[in-house]
Amino acid sequence: MTQEQALAAIGVGAEVLSSEANRGLDVVCLGEMGIGNTTAASAIVASITGLSVSEVTGRGTGIDAATWMRKLAVIERAIELQQPDPALPLDVLAKVGGFEIAGLVGVTLAAASRRIAVVVDGFIATAAALVAVELCPRGCSFLPVNSAILGQARESQTSSSLGWSDERVNHFVIQGCAQSVATSNGTSFRHDPSRGFPRDG
Repeated sequence: MTQEQALAAIGVGAEVLSSEANRGLDVVCLGEMGIGNTTAASAIVASITGLSVSEVTGRGTGIDAATWMRKLAVIERAIELQQPDPALPLDVLAKVGGFEIAGLVGVTLAAASRRIAVVVDGFIATAAALVAVELCPRGCSFLPVNSAILGQARESQTSSSLGWSDERVNHFVIQGCAQSVATSNGTSFRHDPSRGFPRDG
């Protein structure tokens, strides 16, 4: 997609959040089906973090080894062709992301602007949260969160790579949303390449 389209999709997500917030929403859960778009999420994570595609790409719905290898090749080829700039998260989102991920980015940013609690569920939503934080680190630095990383993403060290302890992951019930997700140069949401990153399965 073009950067203009990516911004428009972010805007749609922000509008949805704002509309619901005006009706009393005080917590939002980011989640996604993950049918096909784990490929785009893996491309985003690999591009921003600098980790290899194989490190952040799992088997999704349980694909066999041959299909997984084809998936890796597709993601690597997309990154090679599109050349997303890891220093420009909007560029990454536009070049290797998807509209639905952009929408989740908008939801996250709008929630941050209103200090609305966010639960991040799974690999694709985590990729969207990563883009949001990279796009607007200062704005997301006060985003109230108590995050649960479930299923495949949990098995792939998502929580540790984001600085979320096992206790925090296990604590799915939001308790006052006192925890905060912060920037990649800030407190609890920070990426340390030596600690890995989520895989999609």
